[in-house]
Amino acid sequence: SWEWHFLLSSRRGEVEDFEEKDGSLGSAWIEQGGQQQHTQSLFIFGLGYTGVAIASLIQRTCPWIRVLGTCRDEEKAMLFREEMDIEAYVFNSMEKPSPACIQAVEKATFILSSIPPNRDRTSSEYTDPVLGVFSNTIQKSDNLRWMGYLSTTGVYGDHGGDWVDEGADTLAPVGTKPFLRKQAEDEWTALMGSRSEAHSYEAPSHPHPPSTEAKIFRLAGLYGPGRSALDTVKREEVAAAAAAGGG
Repeated sequence: SWEWHFLLSSRRGEVEDFEEKDGSLGSAWIEQGGQQQHTQSLFIFGLGYTGVAIASLIQRTCPWIRVLGTCRDEEKAMLFREEMDIEAYVFNSMEKPSPACIQAVEKATFILSSIPPNRDRTSSEYTDPVLGVFSNTIQKSDNLRWMGYLSTTGVYGDHGGDWVDEGADTLAPVGTKPFLRKQAEDEWTALMGSRSEAHSYEAPSHPHPPSTEAKIFRLAGLYGPGRSALDTVKREEVAAAAAAGGG
């Protein structure tokens, strides 16, 4: 599961003596004045339904990790800061991310992206918005130890009833949303792979080798309170009845 990948990479007992370039401890759970301090950070691109659920899980199970992320407008960002203790930044297609947001990505220990490809305003082509803005920052980061991308099982396409697993061919038709997701998977994989050249090191002597791999998680469906298929049908029926009645 993704939890296993993430929690394994953020274990603190084996790296308590690791010192970062700025002199701070890389992952030790530090206590100062009786208060425990965050020493690692998770940056989530897309604090939607899934992003918020993951953020809440990390806050409960990994209290030494500070959670940050993006949402579409400042009103939501304020709610995340005030109600969930998540340092949220505005990231959308209408405005550039703030310098503080870029700096937070640069300093992140872990990055998770849940934002799907969308249509570029200038070229009208579908691209990954995160990579379009932050690829250079992520590629050069000295702090990044883990990167995850939330994709979909839709990338497998129609296998005619045959069993499908992680090794199955991806047959999503060209131009479909699942096909675009597979393109984004490949782009994230290529970006993280390129970090191996930008961050040369001798692995045996490096307690925290920079991440050079993207963990791809193909989700089958996102369900929760009010989000089941039956709930969707009910909402559509209500909307259709309202339209027919002119309300």
